Amino acid sequence: MQSFAVAALALVGSVAALPNNYQPHTTTAHTTTTTHSSASPTATLNSFSYDATFDDIEAVTPVVSGATQFINTYDSLFFQAFTLAATNNVNTVGLIPNSEANYATFGTQSEASQGTAELTVDYVGSTIEYFHLDSFYYGCAVVSEESAAGVLTACTITIEGYNQAGNVVAGPQTFTFDPTGLSSQMDLAVVESAFQNEELYDVTFAVAGTALAGLTTDVTAGVIDTVKYTVL
Repeated sequence: MQSFAVAALALVGSVAALPNNYQPHTTTAHTTTTTHSSASPTATLNSFSYDATFDDIEAVTPVVSGATQFINTYDSLFFQAFTLAATNNVNTVGLIPNSEANYATFGTQSEASQGTAELTVDYVGSTIEYFHLDSFYYGCAVVSEESAAGVLTACTITIEGYNQAGNVVAGPQTFTFDPTGLSSQMDLAVVESAFQNEELYDVTFAVAGTALAGLTTDVTAGVIDTVKYTVL
């Protein structure tokens, strides 16, 4: 998947109102179990802590126009409707990964194939009962149907946490990304304490931006990197 060719200096993420196109959580069965590991996890008793950076995932080459590379199972969680964006460490302008080369993207296009973007312990072969989400870095870009290339854009990203019974136990919490220049670091999302303490089964992600003139759908892609969490 091609790098985001983008632009901007981001404002600090903040809690805001829910985006107009925010959708409630729906449960999806996960059958794809391609597994990667970004690094050896930090173990404490029966828990393991991860910094999911996606940098050890090898991008499929050559990049095929319109192709997407779904992340699927990675560091003990299933990243539903998240695709890999590889920058090859050549960012001179655009959205700069928080960690080296890769980040994960989600939005209307990836959700058309895999459903609501979410992190979940519900996948074939999972031995994880629940997880705690600590933080992540985020940004947004406008994408085309042909590739992940685009330009930085303002957006909101909303997360919501569910327990195994399907009840909301954390959030919703919304973060704002508002770029103003030719290059941008990703913003740090500091999540509410409920995400760090509740027994999370799923955490959904929703992105909302501004649709481009002449298009009927929002083509804003959310981007995340260095996702810190603990599985139990």
